Amino acid sequence: SGAKILDTQTEIETLLNSALSSSISSIALEGGDTLKLNSTQLKNLLAAEFNGSKTIYSGQIKLTGTVSGSKTSVLNQLADYRVGLVEGFSKSDYSAEITNNISIAEVDAIETAGLTIANVTYNLEDKIDALSTRASVGGEKAVITAQKVVVNPETGNADIGVAYHAKLNNIASRVTGVVQANVSGTAAALTGANLNQLGTTDLVTFKIDANTPITASQVHALKQRRISDGNYKINLNGNQVSGALSTFIAGDGSNTTEFASVLTETTAAKIKVDDHNLESGDITKFNNLFDRAKGQVEVKITDAGASTIDGTYDGTTYSGIDTSNSNSVTHNVSIVFGTETSNAHKKFSLEKLAADAGISKITGTFNAISRAHVASLSTDLTSTNSQVSFTPTQHLSVDQAYTLLSRTNPAGAIQFTGTIKDGLAQIVNTGGDVTNKVKAIIAEDSDVQIEITSLDSTSGSSPAFLSTAAHVVDLNTLASYHSNGKVKASLKAIDTIVDDIGTGGGDIITINITNAASPGLYDTLDAKTAGTITYDSGFTGAIGDFATTTGLITSFENALDGGNGAKNVVITGDVATSTTTNTALADIDKLNQIAGSGKHSGTITATLGSSEVGKKGDMALYTVNKTLSTTTADTINMVVTEELTTSNSITANLNAARSKTKGKITATINGAANSLTANDIKNMTTTTSDDI
Repeated sequence: SGAKILDTQTEIETLLNSALSSSISSIALEGGDTLKLNSTQLKNLLAAEFNGSKTIYSGQIKLTGTVSGSKTSVLNQLADYRVGLVEGFSKSDYSAEITNNISIAEVDAIETAGLTIANVTYNLEDKIDALSTRASVGGEKAVITAQKVVVNPETGNADIGVAYHAKLNNIASRVTGVVQANVSGTAAALTGANLNQLGTTDLVTFKIDANTPITASQVHALKQRRISDGNYKINLNGNQVSGALSTFIAGDGSNTTEFASVLTETTAAKIKVDDHNLESGDITKFNNLFDRAKGQVEVKITDAGASTIDGTYDGTTYSGIDTSNSNSVTHNVSIVFGTETSNAHKKFSLEKLAADAGISKITGTFNAISRAHVASLSTDLTSTNSQVSFTPTQHLSVDQAYTLLSRTNPAGAIQFTGTIKDGLAQIVNTGGDVTNKVKAIIAEDSDVQIEITSLDSTSGSSPAFLSTAAHVVDLNTLASYHSNGKVKASLKAIDTIVDDIGTGGGDIITINITNAASPGLYDTLDAKTAGTITYDSGFTGAIGDFATTTGLITSFENALDGGNGAKNVVITGDVATSTTTNTALADIDKLNQIAGSGKHSGTITATLGSSEVGKKGDMALYTVNKTLSTTTADTINMVVTEELTTSNSITANLNAARSKTKGKITATINGAANSLTANDIKNMTTTTSDDI
């Protein structure tokens, strides 16, 4: 502490090359009165004197070289009284380097202090209005001679917007050094004439106005308006760089000049490619773009001359669209492949696209997809990325059809041109509602045909037909819910069960009535099904249910036309028993309509006549008044209460009746010898099954 230094010029210079120790109280020059110091040495001396609040060296100081430091430091060095003591001292003779940015007012202050501004190296920083005004002054020096002009926006502005572009251009036109500024505007404004004085040495950060367009060519144009050293990236402000595919990738697959500028002059630029119709060679170009882009590429690709789902795979290389890349970017690509007919090759391509994280949406119609392909369709196709419309042509189970629904979303339609086939248990909850899966299928395709092929498809021994009242309840539930489409099933049951079906005339219900049933049931069922109705055990009913005196009852005729012509007929109740002859004869006419119909080839079973009180049986009605059309294949039982008493009544009546039936004839022969000849008796054709 309190050390006093007396030394040579060289040693003192060395001492002052660094900060002076606080222990030194004074310095004196040996062998002279003028100490030569450069700017750094003088600054160290001044700092020590300021910190110690005392003068350490009191002699003259010859300041050599360029004076450097902040504006205040430079002025302080040149204003030091010891520097001014040197003979011939003049501030205007010195060169200076100002290390901090200074304003126009500070430049003026330096010049006022006596420095020659042309000898001063400095960076000018001020607001744009002041700088533009000064730049417009003829002969001005502050803006022109600055090494760098930092242009600040006016108060309240984050950057230099379009309203100030012309002023910035005015400044840039006057500056001999470089311009530094943050400039905003639309891409069109930033590349316009109002900023054409900016060049490739200027330190400009461009910011594109939000929600405004910018093209790759505009990015390239902005590259020419500021330095391209990686430090002044163009701020896209969330905007996508847009343009056609050819804007980014050349015909040979290389980057265009414009796209190269996008890659170097922006940070992970998002790219929006114009909607593109795919032609030959485009897939390679797109894959190059997807691989090289540093930001997300968004594009809608529609099949045209080339197909997006026609890529080939050799086990190693896939020739289709592939958005994978080395930049860890997930692209946003929408595919519209039009209408394609399914095959294994195209199915693979479709699934490959679905597995690609960069494919956000796939739209198109995939026709004729097989049941096997539906079952194996990749789970990468989801309701999120798929708007594919599928048209399966083969029948599907409920589970297969429901699985297909999950491979697309409501924007894609599924047209089940094939039938949905499954067990009753898979289609309807027993005694309850239609299953949720079937509801979803119907919601997608309201007119799909649904076929019940068994009671339960999970059981290998399940019958292929419905047979109980409970089955009919479930069938009716399905038919009621699925009123716009067709239901197909097989029903084998007795008449009282089948009569309860509630299906419609368009439904295809194959019905087998297992017991003998009324012919009138046919028309009732025919209104509820387009399927066949088969009377497995034939028909049964009163004579009036089958025919009138002039023709067949319509429902019976329809049943015969419906494939039941060979079924047997069992007529119940009285036939031709009326004591009124015309009424009895009418029954014979009705029976003959059945027996004589060319549509019925089955047998007929009936009983003519009766021995009950108030009824009668008259052989003459069957053989004389009317001729029965039945044959010995029919079982027509005859009960004759009117005795055969007259000549030829056996041969004319009894034997004639015997030729019309294989049934039993009950009759009484009663007459005198002169009225019943032995020959008549001898020629009776009755059998031991008859009761004569």
